Amino acid sequence: DRDTSVALWDTGCKETGKILVVSSYWDIKYSAFPPKVIEAVDYAQRNHYELYIGMDSNAHSPLWGSPKSNPRGHTVENILPTLGLTVLNVGNVPTYVENDKATHIDITLTTIKLSTYVNDWHVSQDYSHSDHRVICSTLQSVITDKRCKQTTRKTKWKEFTKLMSERCKSTPHI
Repeated sequence: DRDTSVALWDTGCKETGKILVVSSYWDIKYSAFPPKVIEAVDYAQRNHYELYIGMDSNAHSPLWGSPKSNPRGHTVENILPTLGLTVLNVGNVPTYVENDKATHIDITLTTIKLSTYVNDWHVSQDYSHSDHRVICSTLQSVITDKRCKQTTRKTKWKEFTKLMSERCKSTPHI
């Protein structure tokens, strides 16, 4: 699916464990919530992973800063409890700005457990080379928990380089 990408992040932390990170674009041409996102949620639940989803939803809801809801916004609002997700968006800074048009269509969703470890969610005011603004947040346990230490000393760099080369060859370039 060209509109959804998924990566598994092993944080090495007991509290957050493995996090399925999802980036998704909900094309305005489709009314149904992205099926690949639902598949990712199901996969995460089956494997006991936490979820962090960044989505260009083309949906409006006061839940993530829009002044009003639209039908797509209602779809997201209604599906969140069934998927066990919560919205991280805080405030009403627009996430999409083009000329004189500004909206709140980019949303960040997480599992409820993971949301307790995510801090400082905000829309960056830095230029992003896009009509969408950069959304930032911090995963508390990875940064502040001293038990969550990653070391590159034991990395098998030749295997890593070979694996990445193989994966890059099989990944379509945009």
